[in-house]
Amino acid sequence: MDVMSFGLGVLAAITSTIILYIVRHFLGKVLIPLSLIFLSRETNISGVWETEFWKDDNSYKETARVSQLFDKVWGTIEFRKAGQLRKYKMRGTVKERILSATYETVSPKAVLDRGSFTLALERDGRTLVGWYSWTDDESPTPKGNKYVWTKLQHNG
Repeated sequence: MDVMSFGLGVLAAITSTIILYIVRHFLGKVLIPLSLIFLSRETNISGVWETEFWKDDNSYKETARVSQLFDKVWGTIEFRKAGQLRKYKMRGTVKERILSATYETVSPKAVLDRGSFTLALERDGRTLVGWYSWTDDESPTPKGNKYVWTKLQHNG
């Protein structure tokens, strides 16, 4: 009987060690990353945005298509200038409801137009407000002004 009790005790110890290892591994590899994704939904800015920016005394509209994985953000911005479509690529990060990114023209390639922006995500989760700076063919000295994004659609 004592040998059998000892054997059952050893088997229980081995089984509980294996179960604890599996649970710890599962928590570390699956549940914790899932919880980070769930918590990051507050700052999920993926989707299609209508943007408005001010340059000199005029305001202009664009469309931004944004993708996000954790705090990394990338996408395209499209803008019509003098009837010609300009496409920009943008990359950045979003941390603590703040989007910081840079952008530059993809097409037409002969055009110099690049800059950066920092936008704060409003509590409604549908508006980003902040400032941008740019350098382009018309103004080689960096300038800046207000920038507002309004969310149109969520990509998921």
